[in-house]
Amino acid sequence: MSAEPRVLPEEERHLSFLGREKILPRKTAENPEDIIFFDLETQKSAEQVGGWDNKRAMRVSVAVTYNLRKGRFDVFTEDKIGDLLQELLVADLIIGFNIKR
Repeated sequence: MSAEPRVLPEEERHLSFLGREKILPRKTAENPEDIIFFDLETQKSAEQVGGWDNKRAMRVSVAVTYNLRKGRFDVFTEDKIGDLLQELLVADLIIGFNIKR
């Protein structure tokens, strides 16, 4: 069972990123080159902030990525979230645990 690679439609390729307009590259998951492993720890639990609907209040403690192509770990604290998002936005594939929330 083979799935067709997903190419973002034109209207989904534009997003506002930290107050700047960003156009995402046309990418598919057919032959990913930039594979990023990602994990994030929060300052507070979902229980402490009143549930998953309030996940923004959980705040970032630390995020770590491993870029398979570069063979490099990067660590991001809450004040560097813009740098983290920039790395994740250009990745072909992001692998993490429980990252769909």
